[in-house]
Amino acid sequence: PFKFSLPIVAGIILLAETAHFDYGAYGVLTILGSYLFLKRRALGSIVLLLLPFLETVITALSGIFFVQFAAVASVPFLARYNGERGSSLPRQLFYWFYPAHILVLCLIWKLLF
Repeated sequence: PFKFSLPIVAGIILLAETAHFDYGAYGVLTILGSYLFLKRRALGSIVLLLLPFLETVITALSGIFFVQFAAVASVPFLARYNGERGSSLPRQLFYWFYPAHILVLCLIWKLLF
């Protein structure tokens, strides 16, 4: 069963917002949504679809453009996960992929804006 302490979660969300942690309350709620996804896939999928949408709307209303709505594209891939380990790729690929994709995104940003 999905169990958590509401006061503790609320405290963590408040801390994340007031201390200006990356992603703030949205990040904490996404972690909870991911946990929920592992326990109750259908409900977790709905939460993981709604959170990015709501975050995008809320930030847009405050005049900030936030591309987190693109996170919903990951949910169909997550939903296909069957709990088994997939093919093993070289470990170095993962160490290089993250900084490489950030570099590509920064270059695209510089070219477009």
